[in-house]
Amino acid sequence: MDPQAYGRYLLEMGGEEFKPADDEQVEADHLYGFFQWFMPSGAGVERLFEPIPDGQRYLDRIRPIYEILNPEDFTGEYVPGYFNGGNEEASEATLRDLG
Repeated sequence: MDPQAYGRYLLEMGGEEFKPADDEQVEADHLYGFFQWFMPSGAGVERLFEPIPDGQRYLDRIRPIYEILNPEDFTGEYVPGYFNGGNEEASEATLRDLG
């Protein structure tokens, strides 16, 4: 799968609202905030990595990042826009391992 086909594959997960026109190139801006679509639980994020060689390795690295999110932070009118964990303090070593 070439990068354009993969970009379209990813954007299809967001439905028609995010689908680029047939003659439009998928650019980085199209994917801005993409991982937020799967907040807070990360449910469905595994689909991103299915077509990628060694995709399981990437999935294994991102799952713990979703696990640090506090689901209660996503119940109100305003929700976090970034991976701001609310469950507990994490050591710098833990954060570096996740990054």
